[in-house]
Amino acid sequence: MQQGSLRCDVNISVRKPGDEKLGIRTEIKNMNSLKAVCAAIDYESSRHIDALETGSETLVQQTRGWDDGKGVTFAMRDKEDATDYRYFPNPELPAVSVTDEWIERIRGSIPESAQAKYRRLTDNLGMSEYDAAIITSSKNLSDIFDAINGIIDSPKEAANWIIVELLGAAKKEPGDEDINIDCVKFARIIELVINKTINRNIGKKLLATLFEEDIDPDEYIEQNKLGMVSDAAAIGAAVSEVLAANQKSLEEYKTGNHKVVGFLMGQIMRKFAGKADPKLVCEILAGQLAKYTS
Repeated sequence: MQQGSLRCDVNISVRKPGDEKLGIRTEIKNMNSLKAVCAAIDYESSRHIDALETGSETLVQQTRGWDDGKGVTFAMRDKEDATDYRYFPNPELPAVSVTDEWIERIRGSIPESAQAKYRRLTDNLGMSEYDAAIITSSKNLSDIFDAINGIIDSPKEAANWIIVELLGAAKKEPGDEDINIDCVKFARIIELVINKTINRNIGKKLLATLFEEDIDPDEYIEQNKLGMVSDAAAIGAAVSEVLAANQKSLEEYKTGNHKVVGFLMGQIMRKFAGKADPKLVCEILAGQLAKYTS
């Protein structure tokens, strides 16, 4: 194994449900790859089961070889009884008794596998296959998702913020395990955006700040006056000012060039230092622009 090579034997025996004693054993010699071991186990166990269920052949205790090309085992020599194998107990290996209760306790302590979580995210939570694949690409991201979603109860929002914003702020690939973030504060930022206390752009900046230093999102917003502006009158006045100051863009819009809307939106948001409600700005801007095309 230290040289990167493998050589082992595989012993196969089966029994019918309810039988206490295992059936005839065969030994497959000199296996040299894990793939071959798996294939040989599948083939030989199926051969034993078929022989017991259909009587197609009589099983005998024997040593068999493995034909990797044909995917079958073949008889090499028979063994009359176990003494031919010269088995002897190892005094340093005590007997182990495994109870059903112990098995269930261990099974209950095993964390959810990536495959099981992927199925749960796609089948039960309605997450896209792409998002689920990224979330389950590492245990760390998976744990962050569970913590965030446990607070905001919105799988789509939790996944989107992790995949787009957290990985962007951390400048990490999805599989990286060393991303460290306060999940309670992270979830609070998402809540503040959902509740429209701050807009999404401010939320992104807040998350980037949280990733670099330990801040309280609510205190930081209050201290830096980052709360979202939702005053329709104030936004309407700002829209009018921007349109009056950008007659060239307005003329282009009248001729059908709607690409200038993005530029105008940027000018309006700049007046509020990026803190205005983008949806409300868009609605008021659209309303005022409609006057020039009607």
